[in-house]
Amino acid sequence: MPSETQKQVLRDGSVLEISRNGRHQYQVSGGALLPNVTAILGHISGDTFGIGVNWAAKLIRESGDFDAAKKAGKEAAEIGTNLHKAVEQYIRHGSVEELDPIFPTWKEHIGERYWLGCEQFVIDEKMGYGGTVDAYSMEQVSANGQGAMLWDWKTKDADSFSKRGSDLKDHAQVAAYVHAYNQMGGRHSPIIMAQIGYVMRDGSGMYIVHADLELGWNLFQAAHHIYTLVKGGSKTSHVDTLG
Repeated sequence: MPSETQKQVLRDGSVLEISRNGRHQYQVSGGALLPNVTAILGHISGDTFGIGVNWAAKLIRESGDFDAAKKAGKEAAEIGTNLHKAVEQYIRHGSVEELDPIFPTWKEHIGERYWLGCEQFVIDEKMGYGGTVDAYSMEQVSANGQGAMLWDWKTKDADSFSKRGSDLKDHAQVAAYVHAYNQMGGRHSPIIMAQIGYVMRDGSGMYIVHADLELGWNLFQAAHHIYTLVKGGSKTSHVDTLG
């Protein structure tokens, strides 16, 4: 993937230029390359190795194909990528040229919303990380008025989601995005709410989960501290408030 640059209009009217390279590292105006949120959260994935081994063994046992897990993993990644592309096209243009198989499920469950943007870069230069937000919408966030809500899309195997539900790592990812957006003074800041939309890969349904930003932010800070120690960097995580 080639490098991409976005110009973000901030709340004070200034413009922040954020770039992302093919390794999903972020930087501001040619500054230091910063890791993405997902890389930092690799330290709180839980027993994904054990789950992965059991999943792969099941696929091999059922199909007799020793490459079944590899093929299924590739297919799952393609399903997620295609859905993100379809949703982005819909939010930007109001229609989708090539209908993705599970896009109708997303559209049915997401309903009519006023979208503020999608696939936008965020960055926290102080802590040293960046990411890409799937979408923002304008919502009734409190009894007193409207505000921006952050969205993140995930595609999941229906059986797996029914057993394990929403992953805490997803809440940490979303909380990191919210924090970065508010820290850089995004146009619609402060964001105080976020939702995670889990779309089943077989198109059987979609579950919208309210992100626990307080717990997610605490998890992300812990993961960031571990990531920094493992990398041997001079920066260390610090306790901060979400904002």
